[in-house]
Amino acid sequence: MSNYSRDRNIYVKQFSKVKKWLNECIICQTIGYQPEMPENIAPGLLAQNIRKMFSPLNLALKLYCRILYKLANIDSLLCKTHKGLATTTNC
Repeated sequence: MSNYSRDRNIYVKQFSKVKKWLNECIICQTIGYQPEMPENIAPGLLAQNIRKMFSPLNLALKLYCRILYKLANIDSLLCKTHKGLATTTNC
């Protein structure tokens, strides 16, 4: 893990409000901030720091980054039995 990744992880752990504004693609694990994040979040420079550390990341269906959504057949990732996301190979 690079120092940059480690710094981002430490920042997220220190400030729990950060998690609310982050998106993560469940396939490629890309993490970015929600583009609709407000300009300012109390306390202080939270929004500005998030924008410095992360890139904006739109998610399709609130799960997949748009690049993977377009490239992959997302329906093949859905568990037909449980009508939800297949999280294990047992589905």
